[in-house]
Amino acid sequence: MRLKRSIRFCFMVAVTVLQAQKNEFGKVDIAEIQQKLHSKDSTASAAIIYKIGKTDMKYDNQWIYNHDVAVRIKVYKKEGYDYATVQVPLYTGSGSGSKEKFLGLKAFTYNVEGGKVVKEKLKSEGEFEEVLNENWVLKKFTFPNVKEGSILEYSYTIVSQFITTLPEWQFEYKIPVDYVEYSTHIPEYFSYKEFNKGYFPLKRDRTTTRGQFTFRYEHQSLGSSAIDAHKSQYQTLDCNIIVNKYIATNIPKITEEAYINNINNYITTLKHELAWSKMPESVVKYHNQTWENVAKKVYDYDGFGKELNRSGYFEADLKSLLDAATTPLEKSAIVFGFVKQKITWNGKYGIGCDKGVREAYKNNTGNIAEINLMLTAMLRYAGVNANPVLVSTRAHGIPLFPTLDGFNYVISAVELNNGLVLLDASSKFSEPNILPERALNWFGRLLRKDGSSAEVSLIPRSVSKEFVTINFDLKEDGELTGKFRKQYTEHAALLFRQNLNAADEQKYQEQLENTFGGIAIESYGVENKFDLGKPIIESFSFAKENSVDVIGDKIYFNPLFFLAHQENPFVLEERQYPVDFSFPKAAKITVNIKLPEGYKIESLPQGVAMKLPDNLGGFKYVISDSGNSVQLMVNSDINEAIINNQYYNHLREYYKQMVAKETEKIVLMKI
Repeated sequence: MRLKRSIRFCFMVAVTVLQAQKNEFGKVDIAEIQQKLHSKDSTASAAIIYKIGKTDMKYDNQWIYNHDVAVRIKVYKKEGYDYATVQVPLYTGSGSGSKEKFLGLKAFTYNVEGGKVVKEKLKSEGEFEEVLNENWVLKKFTFPNVKEGSILEYSYTIVSQFITTLPEWQFEYKIPVDYVEYSTHIPEYFSYKEFNKGYFPLKRDRTTTRGQFTFRYEHQSLGSSAIDAHKSQYQTLDCNIIVNKYIATNIPKITEEAYINNINNYITTLKHELAWSKMPESVVKYHNQTWENVAKKVYDYDGFGKELNRSGYFEADLKSLLDAATTPLEKSAIVFGFVKQKITWNGKYGIGCDKGVREAYKNNTGNIAEINLMLTAMLRYAGVNANPVLVSTRAHGIPLFPTLDGFNYVISAVELNNGLVLLDASSKFSEPNILPERALNWFGRLLRKDGSSAEVSLIPRSVSKEFVTINFDLKEDGELTGKFRKQYTEHAALLFRQNLNAADEQKYQEQLENTFGGIAIESYGVENKFDLGKPIIESFSFAKENSVDVIGDKIYFNPLFFLAHQENPFVLEERQYPVDFSFPKAAKITVNIKLPEGYKIESLPQGVAMKLPDNLGGFKYVISDSGNSVQLMVNSDINEAIINNQYYNHLREYYKQMVAKETEKIVLMKI
């Protein structure tokens, strides 16, 4: 038994030593460069061989942390060249004059030339900095002489005095990761809350070591001379250092899947927020951020609270419009419509104003905050109970805890007795509770003037409908002509209007022709394009050659033609993430097909009806014929915007059967 334990122990030590050697910065083996494919994923364009990080608290006249990072990347294919440019965000302290320091960058490209490893250092022209906003800059560097097979290796240190949060640490990427190790070294004077997201399991280890910190202070005591009274004194204290280590190995690449909100919301990541601090000979100080703290900070921010309280610039224009309105809904509709027509969004996000609401009003353009804070101010002026709602866009992620940095967007909410009405005037085509898709990101945070706040669901509940009526006239030679009519409501209508407005109509028509398998469109028209109270209606005539298969005296064709689902969007065996359809939707297709003369129906697909569990959706296919024509009705409904991954297998099978049914063919036989 002892022998077995000794062998096991020796084996573990050997593995640890080999791992340490493999992850030693600057020690690149020629075999590593010559490797053609990743050992566990032959399709990988690149892979992270190791990523090691350490966040260590220090004292240097104030508490700071050093965040050390070392990474080695293997490039297999040209598609992996994207990983030759590294981006590191640095916090600038909101104009406080302090900012994080980026120090000690080492970056090398390793290639094989003449049978030897050649090491090339990052050049100064490969480094640059980009200002993102008043709070953040982006440090970038690009490796030289990157080829298929190159090894890229870099290390750096971030020194920061912003210790209320520690840097976010990411474990998963869109390429495989062989080994990740991250540790925090926190003195006993601080306690951090850990927040994590993602699904990949981490090995965690917690130990305690001893450390020393030397503090500087000014000694003051009764009877001291004026010179001694403010003399600097130093005291060295021993304390416990709590070390938390996190390790993950053989992490497969993150795969983008159909109907996913933002893949970054599900990538395994760690973040730490300061909960409390207790220095020697002092009381505990709690730092936990609350939503009430966030609300106060936002309202105290000049680019938010002061701008929200301005009203003189619009009162004269708005007063006459409101004279006939009596109810909150009437007033809200007038104000909402006025702002949408008056101000055009300049494409910039933010929860604070750039140039201010007055300037935006004067120039008829502004960022998200300027538009929707102006909207909120006007609603309040009209006597409506309105408040701003902080939002994180779908591309920005989801806030894990009370924070300002987690939001980059603001909308307005009208509070009525029967609930909230959400408004976003940045889109000319949005309606009450019909927000642009960019803002449909789980939840937002409503901030009231009294400092209270509330979570607001941004997940749509109303069903968006798409109804298609199409008449096909099929000729013996395979030519297909017909008329198409489609009706959109709610979010589907908003998306259609936005897409049509953003595109040249001729180019849009060409895209539509390609999407529908190369049909030729004539007499294209759109009804109710700007009448948001009515469904939008798209219609056109079309023609298409070679639309059927003619074999001998038989004709084979799919009765949905170019409207059929051709592929199952859910192909993976398992899925860890929710399926995000953005909003509930109901689709109905009504088809009438006039058959060619001299042919009769030999076989028709069978009708079918199926349902997803828990009333999540359903599919119905009903087909019939009347001699010289075929009638088909297809209904497909998804009743929830977001479906939990526990239903993934049901969804995959549902779509598999839907595709199979919609691609079944009618067989005609010549009489």
